[in-house]
Amino acid sequence: MKISDKLEIADEMLEAAVIEYLDNHRYFVALNLACVAEELYGKYANITTGSNAMQVNIRAANEF
Repeated sequence: MKISDKLEIADEMLEAAVIEYLDNHRYFVALNLACVAEELYGKYANITTGSNAMQVNIRAANEF
């Protein structure tokens, strides 16, 4: 599976999370979908930049 395929899956999962949260009020489902999307985005960021959003936030907090 190519990286672009995984990013498309992450996009779909994030969109589904928003729909579940706003339209269907299924909060646990929305949280799970969003977490999986974040994991896929994080892996992509790690592959392309060598760090992910969590690492960037931790570094920023330590510098503050």
